[in-house]
This record gives sequence, C-alpha cells and structure tokens, in this order.
Amino acid sequence: MHVELIEEKDLNKAVEILLLLRPKYSSEQLSEQIKEQQCRHQYQLIGVFDEEAGLVGVAGFIEGCKLAWGRYLLIEDLMVTPQWQQSGAGGHLLKWLRHHGLQLGCKELHVNSSVSRFSAHKFYLQEGFRISSHHFSLQLQADATAQ
Repeated sequence: MHVELIEEKDLNKAVEILLLLRPKYSSEQLSEQIKEQQCRHQYQLIGVFDEEAGLVGVAGFIEGCKLAWGRYLLIEDLMVTPQWQQSGAGGHLLKWLRHHGLQLGCKELHVNSSVSRFSAHKFYLQEGFRISSHHFSLQLQADATAQ
C-alpha cells in the first residue's frame, strides 16, 4: 500500500468512497462541495492505494493556524472501504498526515468525529489521539423575530 495526493483521474473513486461517510450528498453534490472547499479552504485529498485494488481509502484535510493550537492539520474526512478497514489502510493515511504535518511545521493533528462513530473513536484512540475538547454546534436558521 502507498499513499499519495488524489489526482483528477481518481476523484470519482474518491467521491464514491467519501459517500460512505457523507451519504447526505449525491455524487455530483459531493464533487461540487470538494471543489468549493479546495478553492476556498485549500482542502486536499490523499488516498491509500493497493497495487491490485487501486484506491481503497481517502482522507481530506486542511492546514490551519489558531491561537489555541498554533499550526495544525485538521482531518475533515477519513474513510476506508469496508473490506479494507482492517488492513492497516487507515493507519497508512494517518502516518502520511503525521509526516506531512511535521514537514509543514505543524504542532498538532486534529480530527472531529461524530459522537455515534464508535469504531472511528476506537481507531483514533488506538492511533494515539486523545479526546481534548468537546465540539459544540448550533443550526443556524433565519429567524424573522430576531432583530
């Protein structure tokens, strides 16, 4: 297995894999969302490839800088196809991200994971991540009474 940046020729397969993680999108919507994030936020995609099977896992990430953390990489998406989830493919993606972050001078690698994704939590904890904060969100809606 090897990890590399996703090229245009592999984008459709990457979208197919990411749909397993983000089923609220259609293929077209997800492709457009990826392109928007690439333009606005320098979102990058890497993939883990098997010599015979091709692309079997994908990670999307951004580089950032915050007062709380300094320079960091944030993993926004990480998905390995179900048949490859026990193969070490996810570990290969994280190893690449760790190395890339160090090359960029990042001090930390971050990931958010939905509260119901217990197998993902177990994976991240086994990979040395720690639970360092609670992430809160609020749905924004137009409120005609707010002024």
